[in-house]
Amino acid sequence: EAAPLPYSLAALQVDAGRRFGLGPKVTLDVCQALYETHRLTTYPRSDCSYLPEGHLAQAAEITRAIASVEPKLAGLAGDANLSLRSRAFNDAKVTAHHALIPTPRSSTPAALSKNERDVYNLIARRYLAQFFPPFEYFQLDAEITVGGQRFTAKGRQPITAGWKRLFDSSAERDEQAGHDDGPSNEDDLDPESPLPPLQPGQAISIAKTRTVAKKTKPPKRFTAAGLVQAMTGIAKYVSNPQIKALLRETDGIGTPATQASIIQRLFDPHFIEEQKRQIISTPTARSLI
Repeated sequence: EAAPLPYSLAALQVDAGRRFGLGPKVTLDVCQALYETHRLTTYPRSDCSYLPEGHLAQAAEITRAIASVEPKLAGLAGDANLSLRSRAFNDAKVTAHHALIPTPRSSTPAALSKNERDVYNLIARRYLAQFFPPFEYFQLDAEITVGGQRFTAKGRQPITAGWKRLFDSSAERDEQAGHDDGPSNEDDLDPESPLPPLQPGQAISIAKTRTVAKKTKPPKRFTAAGLVQAMTGIAKYVSNPQIKALLRETDGIGTPATQASIIQRLFDPHFIEEQKRQIISTPTARSLI
């Protein structure tokens, strides 16, 4: 599994919301300060996750800068293999602005506020991940026939951490894997659990069976992070195939530069409100709909 690409603004807003509870506008304001005031990160209002190939020449300077701004990343920055070239460096996929990454400018942690340091940390980890090898794992998928019915099971066992060394908690790893805030009615299975050794055609014994009655759950309420993600991928909420196809050709609702302000324009007249990170519609909004 290759490292996740560097951040676009929308992807950064999603992760900053999940990790630190920062709203899209706050994240944008922090990125603007890191760019304009501190000059520690590149232009933030980008919808691109790729970098020009010429940026590889700055990798050594940028990793040194990361170590000065965020000392706890110094060890990982030192372990980065700058001879690696990830899929992120691709001139053909760079649009008007490239992905959001650290600049070669050095600073001290004391120069940044907590929010600025938190967001810089996210941006820096994603950049460093481009210079770590892939995450390697052994996966076993099994199809088992019981009484004429087919059941499936999957197990995964990590082999080499690779870029996942940069993300030291399960929450961070989930973010990098692109898990969203959408609903799920699947059983809670641990994808990291290995399966026992199996061979094609092997006969097995069923130790026990049980029937479990469950009810589907309503979709989870949006968080600010999930709302940005939904705006970017709005096509998945549309059933009409023609309209879905058109929406897939666009950036969704708004652009990286306007999405935060669109959401804020719903907060200001009290159409929506935030309760424990969840976005709740108000009676005013429901009566309008």
